[in-house]
Amino acid sequence: MKRMILAFSFLTIMTIANAQSLIQKFVQQKFILSDSFKSPDGYYFGAVTYGLQLHSILMIRAVGTGAEMRPNIFLRGPIKNEAETTPTIKLYDTTTDKTTNEFFVINKAGDYTIYFANGRMGKKGEIMASIGLASTEWLDNTNIFPMAGNTPLAASLGTLLRHAIFQFNLVKGERLMFGGNKPSISVTGADMGSAGTIIDDETVLDVNLKEKFSRVCNYEMGVVKYKSLAKNKEDYSSGWDQQDSTLAIKNYDNLKSTLLKTLATDFIIERETVFPLYYFHRKGDWIRHGRSIVFKHKGNRDVIDPANEFYFLAGKNMRVELSLRPDTFGSAAELILKVYSY
Repeated sequence: MKRMILAFSFLTIMTIANAQSLIQKFVQQKFILSDSFKSPDGYYFGAVTYGLQLHSILMIRAVGTGAEMRPNIFLRGPIKNEAETTPTIKLYDTTTDKTTNEFFVINKAGDYTIYFANGRMGKKGEIMASIGLASTEWLDNTNIFPMAGNTPLAASLGTLLRHAIFQFNLVKGERLMFGGNKPSISVTGADMGSAGTIIDDETVLDVNLKEKFSRVCNYEMGVVKYKSLAKNKEDYSSGWDQQDSTLAIKNYDNLKSTLLKTLATDFIIERETVFPLYYFHRKGDWIRHGRSIVFKHKGNRDVIDPANEFYFLAGKNMRVELSLRPDTFGSAAELILKVYSY
């Protein structure tokens, strides 16, 4: 495979196209891996070249068809002084069968060639490629998701929301042992070291309290621990003294008030729910909702065209949710700030 990568730089470029400066989903392209293009070490491939600007964000999704298909993507940058420009890889995902997703940040302007190959030597097939383009300059553009006021929380939340457009692929930090990633953007007031601060795929509740699946960025905003009511170490049934829940609710109300002021510009309240702050049984399931309020963005149409959906982009209506809930054992109340879209 390494020989295949090296061989690509000497091969003829098949297609030239001009990239745009706004988020754009290029026309889906089909690459037929045939005898027309084959690397010296036996891998079939196709290629396309685009002129990309500095700070471009290049998003690629390759889906292969055929019995023996494992799509591989290689991006070759311009060569200057015998050195090839290397873009920054922000995402490499092959977890889905016959699908490869990659996410690049372009560090130098020039012509970049994207090679789509079957990672199985000597195997042909077809690859359908979706390519999208954006710019990192938007991540500092406060006209996108403008916040009311210039507090540290407003600044950090606005930055996080602009990154959320790209489903958090730009802010994924450490990959955690049991799944999920640590967000690399700090939100003012959050416990960045907490296990509750995580980017992961999970279910959220819509306006009708029906479950939706989404990629969610969670921040632990505070924990109020309860005192154990156990009389001794062997007493496992006495539970916890939840009288301190008044303090947890006060913390929730304070942060809720702050968010109401911060998100006043382009957000509306989609739902607000109040459930007990302890476990309770309903229709055969143990439910732990606690309190929550969801702010829904009115629609980021200047950035995300509803008619031009792309795998790497979140939906046009971003949500900010504040929730107060019991922890796994009911021994504490957790204050969680969530950002997601569905």
